[in-house]
Amino acid sequence: MRIHLQRAQFQDTETILATSDGFTVSAFRYHTGVEALRVKTSRIDAVILPYVGQQIWSATIDGHEIGMKSMVRLPKRGVPLLENLGGLFFHCGLTAIAAPGEGDDHPLHGELPSAEFDEAWIDVDQDAGGLSVGGSFEYAKAFTAHYAFRPSVHFAAAEPWFDIRVEVQNLKRTSMDVCYLGHINFRPVDGSRLEYSAPYTNEAVVVRSSVPAHLKPSARYLELLSDLARHPEAHHTIADTQEYDPEMVFKVGYLHDEDGWAHGLQVHGDGSSDWVAHRPAEFPHAFRWISRTGDQDALAITEPATCGLSGYKNEKAIGSVPSLDGQSSWRASMRVGRLPPERSHALLTKIAHIADR
Repeated sequence: MRIHLQRAQFQDTETILATSDGFTVSAFRYHTGVEALRVKTSRIDAVILPYVGQQIWSATIDGHEIGMKSMVRLPKRGVPLLENLGGLFFHCGLTAIAAPGEGDDHPLHGELPSAEFDEAWIDVDQDAGGLSVGGSFEYAKAFTAHYAFRPSVHFAAAEPWFDIRVEVQNLKRTSMDVCYLGHINFRPVDGSRLEYSAPYTNEAVVVRSSVPAHLKPSARYLELLSDLARHPEAHHTIADTQEYDPEMVFKVGYLHDEDGWAHGLQVHGDGSSDWVAHRPAEFPHAFRWISRTGDQDALAITEPATCGLSGYKNEKAIGSVPSLDGQSSWRASMRVGRLPPERSHALLTKIAHIADR
């Protein structure tokens, strides 16, 4: 069953839109004017912005708030990304990702992060015991791209995770480039550690040595870059003494399990963990972003992507940007959650096997 949403349903007072076994969905509007849906299960309380980028603004799993700390307290519309950088998850792309490189003129992470969606809906699958929030955004720019972007967030009633699925339909008769990145912003927890299905070597875990033009690094930051290039495993321990100010970015060469999934964890002291899973067959590139300042605290354990981060024109020149045939579609998915200790332990055993540790 699909429930089509209307903007008039979102008011200053939160009201229930739908209930089913294991789910409650309510609607409200922030005083900034941004519409929001709250999806509650027995384990998850998530807030999704159905019309502003289909961002996941916040999520609490088993009582733990997992999203980043930011100076941006409330979502806004019609502002650049850095003025709206406060949510747990946002889509990046599709005409470009990351910061513009030499000769580029695209906005930071492209047009998707705060795109105004044309439609939004709730899907209820009573037979499968699931619920999803989805929407559609159509983009057209002469001589460049014409596509429909249809993401969705899928919840299962009793699981401590959700799936983020993306679909891109090329509406042109000719091919178009697909630059996509999923920006998943956990909150780093001091005393935790990073574990993931890749070799812990400086060939498989490469720190980005270039610094985007919008950042102003200190001498200490440049020294830290050099240290991490030689010893990337130094970033595995999360501690407030690490000076990732303003940010640190790694490219990670993930390996996958027998089902095609690669895994990244932030393992907490009690054995529970924050978790991201993706399929390298769908996302041939993956990155890690850490920002720890006095005002911002964020850990993107894994950022699945279709191409690299060195600027659109440079990535195009080196053949990193995939192409989608005219009138065809591309689909991919990511899984985001928080695992209890027993599930974390089982996944850590699998990760050690995958990476041959």
